[in-house]
Amino acid sequence: MTVLACAVCFQPGHILSEATGWAILVMLLVLLPIFGGLVAFFITIARRAKAVEDRRTAALRAGNLRL
Repeated sequence: MTVLACAVCFQPGHILSEATGWAILVMLLVLLPIFGGLVAFFITIARRAKAVEDRRTAALRAGNLRL
């Protein structure tokens, strides 16, 4: 089975093929920071939850847990 590109996409210097390349680049430049922010957000939440759990565990061991 052979897959061929259309005549417009196959031409390297054609304006539509260049526009498609720019569109893909812009989508990546927009989406990567958004996904990076989401990952950073969840990492922050996980670190804060661990810190709270560590403080609670330490308070339980010391016998002075405040609710």
